[in-house]
Amino acid sequence: MNKSLSRLLILGTFAGFFLTLWPGNDTSLLAESPDFTQIHNEYLKLRNTDPSVQELRKWRELGSNMQQVSQSRLRADESARVKFDASIVYEKLYRRSDDSRDIQTAVRLLEGLVTDSSSDLADDALIRLGDLYRVVLHDERAAVSQYEAVLKRFPKSDSAILARHRLQPSAEVDQDAARTKRDGTLSIVLDPGHGGEDFGAKGFGGLLEKDITLLLSKRIAEILRRDPLIEVMLTRQDDSFVPLVERTSFANERNADLFVSLHANASEHADVSGFEVYYLDNSDDQATKKLVERENGSDVGSGSDLAFILGDLIQTGKIESSVKVARSVYDFTKKGLSGAYPPLKWIGVKKAPFYVLVGAHMPCVLVEMFFIDHPSDARLVVQPKFRESLASALATGIRNSLGEIHE
Repeated sequence: MNKSLSRLLILGTFAGFFLTLWPGNDTSLLAESPDFTQIHNEYLKLRNTDPSVQELRKWRELGSNMQQVSQSRLRADESARVKFDASIVYEKLYRRSDDSRDIQTAVRLLEGLVTDSSSDLADDALIRLGDLYRVVLHDERAAVSQYEAVLKRFPKSDSAILARHRLQPSAEVDQDAARTKRDGTLSIVLDPGHGGEDFGAKGFGGLLEKDITLLLSKRIAEILRRDPLIEVMLTRQDDSFVPLVERTSFANERNADLFVSLHANASEHADVSGFEVYYLDNSDDQATKKLVERENGSDVGSGSDLAFILGDLIQTGKIESSVKVARSVYDFTKKGLSGAYPPLKWIGVKKAPFYVLVGAHMPCVLVEMFFIDHPSDARLVVQPKFRESLASALATGIRNSLGEIHE
């Protein structure tokens, strides 16, 4: 179990408030077996440290180990997760080595998930199979068959939205355009806000912003990586401090297509709650100014320096693309959660001079994922089921925004 998740569990145990909120029947995020945690962390580490698959030996060892672990000592859901991730390993190996055995292994692992009645990843496996057939193996008929199977078997799932898009006449053209960019991928940098000695906002029972942002960033990354055309990197992998300026530098150095900084909110007013997304620009709103002061912390430069950078950013035309990203993330998150969680408040898309966004060479947004010091928001944030729904909705909005800014 990772340190952030352990801290959440401990806080939930010792704070009476959270004892009444923590669900007792959903252990998907709270009871990872040691074998799963170890192999999953090895997978995430290699994906983030060697995204271009330069060290083939390490990738092959990882793939072999993942297959072995998936066949023993794991719960059924953990085994399915490992097999799905292993298919990604072998697909990436094939792209690097052109060894047909690698892509055959990737397909076999996914087909196993599709036919496994106990797997909750069957719809995701079908989407990924379709993408492999279309993008890697250039078998359009087989690809269409997988997408149609999603619509037939899982018509109300999030994957059905992707399948419909893939089946549109323009979808293949979009895929071809994307393949011309860095070995067929579009890259996203997710920035889990705060970390280390920088706790960020503090919520009920000692709930910390830095823990929530890391948990959700990792889960969003996992969901986005199901798409073979998307590469995801995180500015931090653990509870460590990363200066604000180094976060966008990280994205710039990797020539990312999109930068998304994830945060949880807090307010001095007890009745404030809700979800909002920001893009980089000046703002005269007093509440926004207070939020900016907290998020910027001691790393922010002088007002004149920041104004100059903002002016330069506007001239480069990134504002328009960032607004599109912000609206996509906001709209899809609202759509994904409103039905199941009607009491939620939706604040909107706003502008603010967040220092963590300054200097980004790509469209960038900052997401404030509800108020962890508000009873209703906090009650939801500590629930694994809600976090899973939130991560899925955010991933859908992020993925959709890539298409909008690359039209």
